[in-house]
Amino acid sequence: RDYARRALEKNPSRAASQSIIRAAREATDPAWKTALSHSVKEHSRMHATSSSRAAIESEIKALRTVLKRGGPPGHISAAQRLVGFAGELVKQQEFDQAMSIYVELNNWAIEQGKQAGQGEEAFFIRAAALNGMAMCDSQRAVEVVTSAMKSENPKIRSIAVKAARNAQTKDATKALTEMLPGLDPYSQKQVLSLIAERGDPSSTRYVKGVLNGQDESVRLAAIEALARVGGDEAAESLLEVAAGAQGAVAKAA
Repeated sequence: RDYARRALEKNPSRAASQSIIRAAREATDPAWKTALSHSVKEHSRMHATSSSRAAIESEIKALRTVLKRGGPPGHISAAQRLVGFAGELVKQQEFDQAMSIYVELNNWAIEQGKQAGQGEEAFFIRAAALNGMAMCDSQRAVEVVTSAMKSENPKIRSIAVKAARNAQTKDATKALTEMLPGLDPYSQKQVLSLIAERGDPSSTRYVKGVLNGQDESVRLAAIEALARVGGDEAAESLLEVAAGAQGAVAKAA
């Protein structure tokens, strides 16, 4: 009897719900009546959630269709709403579904950025997509941040650093660290700040590579990173800088 009650709980049909309600009304045994009343509530809760999830998935599908079709102003609104849905999926640890949305948003934003008048709105969508992709998949995060760091747009390069910061592992940060010598000064400072936050000793040799650069602000950021990373190798490098540098750099070391 109890097995049948639980089976009815899981049955999404209206007939199952009515059967439980009718049985609860007719029950004379107090314990059985209580169990059936619980089943009525549980059936309602379970299948309300199921219906809500189905409605959300249907809306996501419709929004993705709008995005593919393109054409302002609806596509911008669809992209913004998809960012919200993907964020909720991340909170629910539905990473695969969230990732598929973020990838689509990223590709869409790249294409929109090429069109006149769409760059600013597309930038914010791409920023959310890159961050989301990095959070969803630590392996994909490496590809995401290295690709973004190669962009000619300094804003996109800044997003790469933020995405590495939000990634679940240090792999993305390590990838940017390896790119450090070839970056422009502004991006170097951003990556050095990230290295300082992470405090990974394996980054020391890359940081040392920019200690003698032409940009003083980069050298200062490198000194700060080495101080935060710590370790014998970093300490030796700071002593060398202190012995040979002048001004603000010598003071920082």
